[in-house]
Amino acid sequence: FTCLISVTQVRVSPDLRHGKVYVSLMGDSKAKQTDWALLEKQVSEIQRHVGANLKLKFTPRLQLFLDSSADEVDKI
Repeated sequence: FTCLISVTQVRVSPDLRHGKVYVSLMGDSKAKQTDWALLEKQVSEIQRHVGANLKLKFTPRLQLFLDSSADEVDKI
């Protein structure tokens, strides 16, 4: 990874089966595209690590979303 990657927010469904993970990427646009593609490929590995560290009956199914609010702040 060549960008600074931050998890800005996680929203979990009431039944704890689904999780929306909002990720912010800081870097140039080409690096962001490359790193986002890598993150999407690794989501199952991330989900496996989350499941290994949680004591829940079901591991939440994770979805990644790009949080572009940091880019908007930089423009201002």
